[in-house]
Amino acid sequence: IWASMTDDGEADEPAVPDESRYAEVSKHAYCQQCEYFSEPPDSHCTHETAEIIEYLDMDRVRLLDCPIVAERAELE
Repeated sequence: IWASMTDDGEADEPAVPDESRYAEVSKHAYCQQCEYFSEPPDSHCTHETAEIIEYLDMDRVRLLDCPIVAERAELE
């Protein structure tokens, strides 16, 4: 534990760029329709900037920097 702490006494946090965006969306409407979604059982996003952070329930996922979500938001 001590080795993972910085000199100022704070634990290291994963680096997330300021421009990153989180979104909670329907996995059926977004992920399962997306070309970057890999097949089960190892379902994950293969886009180089996006990531599935967690499965919230059977229908919703939390995404980080999904370009499809951003594109749809711009169209609205």
